[in-house]
Amino acid sequence: MTAPFLDTNVLLRHVLGDHPEQSPRATAYLRQIEEGQITVTLADTVIFGAVFTLERHYRRPRARIREALLPFPPIS
Repeated sequence: MTAPFLDTNVLLRHVLGDHPEQSPRATAYLRQIEEGQITVTLADTVIFGAVFTLERHYRRPRARIREALLPFPPIS
């Protein structure tokens, strides 16, 4: 069975913490991945999409984006 792909929106909701229902769920999901309870595939394009959206749409500084996403290397 192939691991599901992690969606850009999960990363965005986790990093931004801007949605009362989705943000905590995204953080909990990422915690399960970190603890090895779930295996996912994380494509380079997902990281790119998150960086692009955080920088262009949400106007986050590059240093903060780097800090937030550095723990998420591409996973397969």
